Amino acid sequence: MAIHQQVTNYIYYLRKKWDKLGYSRRSINTGQCENFARDLKKKFPEGKAIWGDDYPELFINGVDNVGHCFFEFKGRYYDSECSSSVKFPEHLPFYRRSLSFREKIIS
Repeated sequence: MAIHQQVTNYIYYLRKKWDKLGYSRRSINTGQCENFARDLKKKFPEGKAIWGDDYPELFINGVDNVGHCFFEFKGRYYDSECSSSVKFPEHLPFYRRSLSFREKIIS
């Protein structure tokens, strides 16, 4: 099995575990994202739990990069809502919602 598929499968496992504790995917991302990313790091130690705040250079399209921790593994980005990974962290649902909300306020 390809390594990224293993990460995806483990995220499915973690979601079920967290769901039993009363957390939805979105609620994990709005309060427990660091713990979720650390759970991934324990399973895949070569990956990194990253706070967007610490890596502004990863965000090139004016996305507000604060307030979220996600998991980077071999050039792909994951969180509790994005098990299939994205190439850029700003494409994670957490940041896409933030950008969409900001665009609504501006217009």
